[in-house]
Amino acid sequence: MKRIGDTFDGQKELGARLRELRIEAGLNQSELAGLMGRRGGSAHTLISRLENGHIQHPSLNLILDFLRACQSCVSDITEVLDRYVRQPTVVDREGRAAVRGQLQHLPDKVASRVSRYDAKTAAARRFSGKKPEPVDERVERVRRQAASWLLRQELSDRLRDLMNRLGVQQAMTVLYGTYGRKVWSILKKTRKRDRRNREPLLAQARERVLELELMPKEHAAEVEQTVRALFDVLEAEGRLDYIPEQAEAEEVMRRKQRAGPTKAESRLGAERGTELLQQDRARWQAVRELSSALTAHLAGVGIRDDKSRQPFLYLSRKLYILGRSIVQHGEDRAQAVDAFVVSQQELDPELVRGIAAFAVDWFEENIGMFGTGTRSDA
Repeated sequence: MKRIGDTFDGQKELGARLRELRIEAGLNQSELAGLMGRRGGSAHTLISRLENGHIQHPSLNLILDFLRACQSCVSDITEVLDRYVRQPTVVDREGRAAVRGQLQHLPDKVASRVSRYDAKTAAARRFSGKKPEPVDERVERVRRQAASWLLRQELSDRLRDLMNRLGVQQAMTVLYGTYGRKVWSILKKTRKRDRRNREPLLAQARERVLELELMPKEHAAEVEQTVRALFDVLEAEGRLDYIPEQAEAEEVMRRKQRAGPTKAESRLGAERGTELLQQDRARWQAVRELSSALTAHLAGVGIRDDKSRQPFLYLSRKLYILGRSIVQHGEDRAQAVDAFVVSQQELDPELVRGIAAFAVDWFEENIGMFGTGTRSDA
């Protein structure tokens, strides 16, 4: 049978464990070779190559003879073998490598999301006992997911422009973004089926957001109109179903590289760019500190295991933005916290409210560690 690439790659770890067993048995390499029935001037060389991991595919007979000569058991190397067999299969590795080839042509933010999505999906298949996904199917799935996220990024940009035009307060941008993505989701789900349910579902979503009395009716209409206009344009252009091939993506990246710095980068200049970089570093340091404080707070309210705690830790950056908007920008605390709670519909509202209050209090106490610039965190 022809081997495809590197199949067994645990030679060094296995060899190191075999060397330990030989030393525990009080044997040198020549003595061990003799007990294995290996004679001749090069017999100890074989043992040396095995212990140093230089035999690419050691046979089962060779390993068993080694263990028998040391008066050891197969159980003495099962820990090493178990670590190896729990690794991803060769097909999984090939699929991961192919996915990386796709990711390098995507924007960093989208590539990071797609990478996490692919790793979680592959792990879920492995732990559920399903067969590894064929490489071509895995790449196709990732390309579709990447295309979907690219469209969502375009939607986020359009919503951000709209909120800037409407003068939406920073703490309320989460609510506007959530409503915009809900409208997008309804349009997408009713595109090819259940078209007659589109308008009732949109009306239901509109009523829910207006019931909160946090978004003016005119603004809700603007958000819906903006999302629908973008969706209609993308559908007319065929971009909702279009997935660019890798060669086309590479050409786009080459054009971007030849284009040089963006207008924004040129306008800011080196000095302003350095200032913004320092502010960004301060912000991310603050988010990390807030995440650590939030972990201790969750433990105090009885949420100690990672699985229950993780959904709340994912909110660290949004909680930072909430605290900044209230403490530094002077936005109404009660209104901002209410909007934040509404935006996290999948979590316990009272628990989210308590965490939000904790984050704002923490922000007030630690305001000195944050950047003082006005660059948007959205």
